[in-house]
Amino acid sequence: MRFARLRESPFDSDSIHPALDVTVTSLEAELETGNPFSQQYAAKRLGWFGPAALQAVPALFEALKVEYLRREAIEALGKIGPPARAAIPALVALQNEALVGIYAKDALSKIRGN
Repeated sequence: MRFARLRESPFDSDSIHPALDVTVTSLEAELETGNPFSQQYAAKRLGWFGPAALQAVPALFEALKVEYLRREAIEALGKIGPPARAAIPALVALQNEALVGIYAKDALSKIRGN
């Protein structure tokens, strides 16, 4: 369980994840241009950066429009927290969706600081 906690913790704003040697910029590019599997991978990993992934909020916002990316994008936005305020209207629209509503509510709580 110790390893799982390490993987889920946010890292410094230098934008390099020490365990994966990837950057927010490289994950953002993968999210926008990769195949479906690598896009899901990128969305999930962006959440690992927490607030340091602020620059990826527009790409994650766009990912909310893609059904197979929606959950990972919602969770990443929640991990970015208050800096992802721009995504609040989109998350509010998703909070009553059957498959992702609970994740949207959780992300909204984290972004709003509740």
